[in-house]
Amino acid sequence: LRIMAALLSERRIIMVSSSPTRLAFCSHSALGMLAQGLLHWQHLYIPVMPPHLWQYLAAPYPYLIGILSSTVSKLDRTDGLGEVLMIHLDSNQMETRGMDTATIASRLPDLFHSQDLVPKGGAASVSELLAQDL
Repeated sequence: LRIMAALLSERRIIMVSSSPTRLAFCSHSALGMLAQGLLHWQHLYIPVMPPHLWQYLAAPYPYLIGILSSTVSKLDRTDGLGEVLMIHLDSNQMETRGMDTATIASRLPDLFHSQDLVPKGGAASVSELLAQDL
């Protein structure tokens, strides 16, 4: 659900895999989750990044880009990468780059973590949850 939260927060997301097919399927599925809520990704979307478009990773706007595992080492030499969420599809790991650890939870909320949302006295109503966001 962090992927969904990152998409809804319009963050920069990089998916990493050794398989171009897995990159295409997973990135398309992530956007499919948005479509279930009648939302459409209006930003840069490259399921499998070709080498000649590498400079797009330094774009100052949200994106969903898939890169091959063999090119991950090249990220360290990419100027202007900024804050990105990296999803390693082969190992089922998530990594952030350029984000300070104290602010990760506020920028990429964990939709399963609800202890802050529900009051100690019991269940919260929808209006109480919305009031906390406002």
